[in-house]
Amino acid sequence: MKLTYFERKEDYQLISINNHPTHLTYEQTGGAIGDPVPPAKK
Repeated sequence: MKLTYFERKEDYQLISINNHPTHLTYEQTGGAIGDPVPPAKK
């Protein structure tokens, strides 16, 4: 994965799958995408 941060925005680019180069997006791979888990409440 390649992460770029420009003008207060993050851009994630998938660059390999199983050690093979790819130009696919996360959406094209058919995998799950979700929000990070929120921190535990004290």
